[in-house]
Amino acid sequence: MDLIIGGLYQGKTKYINEHYNLTLTESNYFSKFVNQDVVVLLNCHMFEGDISEYIKDLPEDKQLIVSTALVGNAIVPIHRSEREYRDNVGITNKFLAANSNKVIRVWNGLSETIKC
Repeated sequence: MDLIIGGLYQGKTKYINEHYNLTLTESNYFSKFVNQDVVVLLNCHMFEGDISEYIKDLPEDKQLIVSTALVGNAIVPIHRSEREYRDNVGITNKFLAANSNKVIRVWNGLSETIKC
């Protein structure tokens, strides 16, 4: 699995398109794209449920590319629901990073490999 992580609208989808020769469009929701070679999961931070269980059911013969947002690098939210969302995204991102062969952070359109 390759994990592409970064803030909202920082260029993650563009990075995926350029480096994996795809033509995905930007989305505000969790979405899945499948072709003969790859499975791409966009916006895993928006996935409702257990992403680890979802990933187990994906075809193992295809390369898995996952994008998710970085949250929690700012002020702690006032509302409990927002704090819980931030915490859940952090837990999901830790799982994804630990189970990825490669992790790329995209920020302001620039990419940085942080695990390979």
